[in-house]
Amino acid sequence: MKKSVLYSIILFVSMVSSCRKEDPEPDCGCEGSTIKKIENARAVYYGSGLFSVVYESGDRYSYASMFACKIDSTWQKSSDPKVADYTISGNMKSVCFTGPTLIAQPSPLEITSIRKD
Repeated sequence: MKKSVLYSIILFVSMVSSCRKEDPEPDCGCEGSTIKKIENARAVYYGSGLFSVVYESGDRYSYASMFACKIDSTWQKSSDPKVADYTISGNMKSVCFTGPTLIAQPSPLEITSIRKD
């Protein structure tokens, strides 16, 4: 009887110690590493943390939809979606893959500074 209890304890300890995560946590989303720094980019705010941003990318300009990792309730929707009325800087993060989709997913943006013009 003592041997079976001892074997049960050894089996339990070995099973618990062998459990580990097979898949590492993805390096994406707001908690992921920065893939691009955005400095003084012009942006339109649509509400719910969604921005349309124009930023310099080398010798050209790029356009992207980005959502703020932390939303501030004092931000106001842009009155004209064709006129950028915010200047923002921040750290763009990579999008977490959630499966095939027909629409482009906005990149997460950790905003370091924002100013309404």
